[in-house]
Amino acid sequence: MVQIVSVLLIGIIDHVADPRIGFVLFYLIPISFSAWKMSVPMALTVAGCASTVRFLAAFLGQDESSVAIIIWNSLSRSIIFFAAVILLSRLKQDRERLKSLLALEKEISRT
Repeated sequence: MVQIVSVLLIGIIDHVADPRIGFVLFYLIPISFSAWKMSVPMALTVAGCASTVRFLAAFLGQDESSVAIIIWNSLSRSIIFFAAVILLSRLKQDRERLKSLLALEKEISRT
């Protein structure tokens, strides 16, 4: 799956890069794409993979940060990743529902 490979590549770059540089927005790209184009369980899998990869990048590249701080930051990022999946999936569902209601309204107005 392309999204998981993307997450892994972002994780490698994240691990190699300066730890002061945030990569959360880059992780959100494949997560958002998954939430819009795939099923919710698959998108949640991509979000979980991104959370794990981001944790590993932070843990393996830690400088002076304590493990507790890394875990806390990873949990907060995970919440953001999973919330993005849920919100985008809901947005897509609502959009499709509104499209069908609009088509129905146009059909009714013709008669």
